[in-house]
Amino acid sequence: MSQGHGGVIRPLAGFRAVAALWVVVVHIESLHPPGLPESALRFLRGYGVLPVVFFFILSGFILSLVYHHRAGGGVFDRDGVKKYGWARFGRIVPLYAASLVPGIAFHLVWTVQGGANPMPFTQSTAPGEWSLFRTDGWAFNALFRSNVPAWTLSAELLFYILFPFLLPRLMDWDRGQLRRGVVWSLALYGAIQVGLGFLQLLGHGWIKQVGFGVGHFGSPIFVPAFFAGMCLGTLVSRGWIWEWVASHSDWVYAGIVAWTVILVQVPNPTWPPSMVTAFLAPAFCLAIAAGVGGQGWVNSWLSCRAVQELGAASYAIYITHWPTKELMQFYFNPVGWPGITPGLAVLAAVLAVGFAGHELVEKPLHAWVRARTG
Repeated sequence: MSQGHGGVIRPLAGFRAVAALWVVVVHIESLHPPGLPESALRFLRGYGVLPVVFFFILSGFILSLVYHHRAGGGVFDRDGVKKYGWARFGRIVPLYAASLVPGIAFHLVWTVQGGANPMPFTQSTAPGEWSLFRTDGWAFNALFRSNVPAWTLSAELLFYILFPFLLPRLMDWDRGQLRRGVVWSLALYGAIQVGLGFLQLLGHGWIKQVGFGVGHFGSPIFVPAFFAGMCLGTLVSRGWIWEWVASHSDWVYAGIVAWTVILVQVPNPTWPPSMVTAFLAPAFCLAIAAGVGGQGWVNSWLSCRAVQELGAASYAIYITHWPTKELMQFYFNPVGWPGITPGLAVLAAVLAVGFAGHELVEKPLHAWVRARTG
């Protein structure tokens, strides 16, 4: 059973919308109602790394799905690598540069008013000076501390460099090898994160900091998760669909939600978020397998126009939301607004800026890159 890439990707684009909103809600503190029980607050304190890992797996999946049919035609010869490089550059760098504008403005205004550096969020870890392990990893972000979630771009850059070397080799693997590739990649990622999780739970001082910093922000740590997505994408590009999972997708999604709640709520002491991803990564792959079939109510909802538009703008929303919400929460302090209404105003501003970045920067650059690379 096979289908066009558009039919495969539509529900997954909807997943990107959900994941981006998850990160945004975690980061907008004014959206967190006061008086929430500790069990609910756990989802709103540092668990933004969960959807980020899903993004990484999905990135490997979609890249493999899109480029698989081209690799046999020499897409990764010298000219192919050049086109691929332009496409990846246009995908992440210009919008990241645009996202610096509000952060730099905030930094300058704060400095003129006599304030200190407003957002010193770089983690202090033993490998913190290694560019691939940095929490920000990009020079301008390191300078202005303006966009903490931009650390993921360091990981994406590493993935993009590895991808043209890995995919041609996956082309030679049969289905059994690809399935084992998914399993062993997830096992390796899980083992690493469990080990780092124990450093966070049992370690002290710099050891605990290393466990936290590397487990949450160490770009190479996430390569196995990306590779698992690549193996899964290569399988699907050959027409493979896990029929039972696809036909029971709504139940699969419900089970994944329940599994997430269990992982966050049940362990005592509470597991670090990065350790939770060790056990969620297989569920994320299962979610992708459920989305591929396009069956069920949830997939229909994920494929609707509104969710698709949100999914298309998900990267723009993700990469611009931090400086936008910092500016809003710093300057926007309404008096007498009830409950979370100030947070909803911040959320509206974040979505507006994200869609503006998508329409004014991302889409024109995408068209330019397509025209340049053919």
